[in-house]
Amino acid sequence: MTAYAVTMRDSSPVRTLSLYGAVGLLDDPFPRDPQAGSYVPLTRQTTVLAGVRDWLGSTGDGAPGLAVVAGEAGSGKTRLLEQLVLAIADDDRLIGVVPDDGARRTDAHLLRSAIVSLGGSPAGRTGLELTNELRDILDAHREDSLPPVLLIDNAALTGSQLEILRGVLTAPGATPEPTRVHIVLFGPPALPDRIARRRALVERTRFIATIPPLDVDAARMLLGGRIDAVRDRGTSEANTTGPFIRDQALTIMLDASNGSPGGLLALAHLAVREAIATGQRHVDALTAEAVTQVVPAQGEESQRALASVDPVIQTRLSLPGVDDADAPVSASRRRGRQR
Repeated sequence: MTAYAVTMRDSSPVRTLSLYGAVGLLDDPFPRDPQAGSYVPLTRQTTVLAGVRDWLGSTGDGAPGLAVVAGEAGSGKTRLLEQLVLAIADDDRLIGVVPDDGARRTDAHLLRSAIVSLGGSPAGRTGLELTNELRDILDAHREDSLPPVLLIDNAALTGSQLEILRGVLTAPGATPEPTRVHIVLFGPPALPDRIARRRALVERTRFIATIPPLDVDAARMLLGGRIDAVRDRGTSEANTTGPFIRDQALTIMLDASNGSPGGLLALAHLAVREAIATGQRHVDALTAEAVTQVVPAQGEESQRALASVDPVIQTRLSLPGVDDADAPVSASRRRGRQR
């Protein structure tokens, strides 16, 4: 297997023994988009997932309620939402997901997205009309064995949008019973405090959790799990020594990412390519330091930085799982400079 690379330091392509082939990997464990790639269940995330799942499973009376999962950008909220959908997919209930489409979410946009996610076709022009349409969809499932679930990603909701949710969760004056619905918000760290300032929402809130940042053990599990997911089981690391990503490198990238899973994966994406480009078989401390100086691996900033850096570090891989038998091993240019 051959890797061709153009690095920040040298504009001429270099043919190297593939780093991935050397440790028996069949695919890229760290694609450019941290949301892509294999899901690795981490205890700090699965505990939150279990809490939401338990609440949804224990509300047989169908009383309306709200759950909040908070975390920094890159903390894994979207992957948790996906896992929650898989966990409740077999439940006898209507499930709607309002995704993060990257657009500015106005009040009308939020309502229309919620209606569409639950199978409706929004027709209203005003917020009141759209709210009534949403409530009508939910009321049509009042006799279901389990109430509908509405999941909202990137729920950085404004005050008026929180009022919309309050209006959905509580009964209008002329309605004898509240709408049967469970709403789960996946939002920023400030979301629980914003909800706490609204008594009507506090009374409906059944579960709140904040995803904590990674520690060293969780970071090692995340990166190691991604690697294991694409490892060729028939190939061992006999021809290499030590872990694919050295402990020092992991610590450097973890510190730079402030414990953000998305930030750590973004740095791993670049660190592997830099290792390939410099002829290494490991991601070591020097490589980690190099990429952390280029990319601020924190949330959305890291994604913008990746967009600007990737054209500079251009690596094209062919990954059948084994190295080309005749592929020459080029000396590391970095080590050559060190000598």
